[in-house]
Amino acid sequence: MAICTQVEHVGAGSLIGVSAGFADRNYVFTARALSATDTIYISREQIIRSLRMHPDIRMVILASLSENVQRAIRYFVAPVQRENLIGNVTKRKSVGT
Repeated sequence: MAICTQVEHVGAGSLIGVSAGFADRNYVFTARALSATDTIYISREQIIRSLRMHPDIRMVILASLSENVQRAIRYFVAPVQRENLIGNVTKRKSVGT
C-alpha cells in the first residue's frame, strides 16, 4: 500500500519533476491537480538543448533545483537531526545521573 503525504503545494509557473527529467531517472513523486490545469511535458533532450542555448533558462532550472534541495532538508533531514540531537541530550543526562 502506498503512503501519500502532501509535501508541497505549487502554483502557476512551477516546475515539477525537473531533477528526475534532467538526471534521466524515474519520477519518485506524483503530482495531482486540484483544479483545471494546463501542463506541458518537456523531454530530457529538449531540456538539455534549451539549457545549452539559453543561459536564462539555466538560472531558472538552477533556482528550482536549489529550492527542491532546501525543501528536502527542511522536511526530511532537519526533523531527523532534531530527533537525534534530543536523543543524544537525553542519553547524556541519564548517563550522568
